[in-house]
Amino acid sequence: MGRSVRDLEEALSIGMFRERREIFVTVFMRGGVAVRVTASIGSPFRCSAADNPARWKEHVERLGCDKIRQYHNHPVHGGSTRPSPLDVKTSGSLKAVLGPHGAKLRSLVICWNSLREWKVFEYDEAGRHSLHFEFDAAA
Repeated sequence: MGRSVRDLEEALSIGMFRERREIFVTVFMRGGVAVRVTASIGSPFRCSAADNPARWKEHVERLGCDKIRQYHNHPVHGGSTRPSPLDVKTSGSLKAVLGPHGAKLRSLVICWNSLREWKVFEYDEAGRHSLHFEFDAAA
């Protein structure tokens, strides 16, 4: 907690790479800083939230959050960047559960190439995705 988005994403990317299982992390942000973080570790192919998403509205209101960042990884290190159909469905379901706070949700997937360089892609409930951040070892 208390990390900026960039520091948080670097720590998540390194930790998720080492784990080689799917990990689901929910970060509640206020003013660009993480104020609450939950994580769960699943199987090599599936994972879900560590806490009950129905309570996320309470956390947003109690902590005065302006963003919720939901991260998970694709543990196969082949550089796959496209969110799966289940990823897209989950993003839509989480936004619906959040009700009026749904617009604060950002769904992100972390993946790597064979050089251990990571990318963070943001996606939405319609399956649209775009590059959010890319770590280049040469830089």
